[in-house]
Amino acid sequence: MKYSARKAEDFILSKWSGGSTTQLFIYPTKANYAARDFDFRISTATVEVEKSAFTALPGFSRKLMILDGEIEITHKHRFSKTVKKFEVESFEGDWETSSIGLCTDFNVMTNSHFKSELYPQVIYNGQHQKVRTLEDSNFLFIYLWQGKLLIQIDDDHFSISERDLLVIQKPKDTKINIIATKDSQIICTEIVAAKQHRL
Repeated sequence: MKYSARKAEDFILSKWSGGSTTQLFIYPTKANYAARDFDFRISTATVEVEKSAFTALPGFSRKLMILDGEIEITHKHRFSKTVKKFEVESFEGDWETSSIGLCTDFNVMTNSHFKSELYPQVIYNGQHQKVRTLEDSNFLFIYLWQGKLLIQIDDDHFSISERDLLVIQKPKDTKINIIATKDSQIICTEIVAAKQHRL
């Protein structure tokens, strides 16, 4: 098991046609999003125009969670639906996808060698929460959207603040305890490699 805490000021911010995006993590770490040579990528984005088209990403599966706001998402020739705060929409990167509405969202993109699980947790000031991961998780990411947390990993203790990201590689059998020192909203992402592509 290895872990690191990444600070909000260290992330890469860039523009897209509908707003801005912040890259939280990309794997391999030397991969380049524009070159599409990554295995998986985690990011947040703002949608600042009423109507926007999603970037085409053939070969990747996508999961999107709304952090703030609400959108009507449309996958052309497939379906449309409303996505609200903390709801997750899963779709393929080669779908023609657009949305109506303003929001901030959390994104996970994986190629065929990986799959992801994405879920929120709300922990109130003073509460403790033990983190239980999937049996075969290769990575666990804990993104603090709002609040402040004290993290216990085995015998280590440290704090993370809003917009920080905790990265834990090979979390199996690791004791992870979260203590909220303010009311907190957390986004957890687990990445699992296909059996033929173990890390």
